[in-house]
Amino acid sequence: GIGTIAKCTLPSCKASIVVLAQGQAQPQSLAVDQDTVYWTNIVDPGTVMKCPIAGCLTPTMLADNQPTPAYIAVDGSRVYWTDGSGQVMSVAK
Repeated sequence: GIGTIAKCTLPSCKASIVVLAQGQAQPQSLAVDQDTVYWTNIVDPGTVMKCPIAGCLTPTMLADNQPTPAYIAVDGSRVYWTDGSGQVMSVAK
């Protein structure tokens, strides 16, 4: 199905939802750094995406044609994710 990446402010999250990116192909997992949110879309072939925390009309694709990308993490220079076989993949931010 199609999914949305959104953010909110605690403790009253229901009153403060802000959509960051819409129309994503089954978003699975996300990671956040100071300025950007990163996520995987698991529809096969899957993608790894990013968008500024402020939101974006068109997210940036970091990797496409990925076999069921699942878990994601980020450090100072790279984005890491696991593929369907459990292999760790990465790309520069």
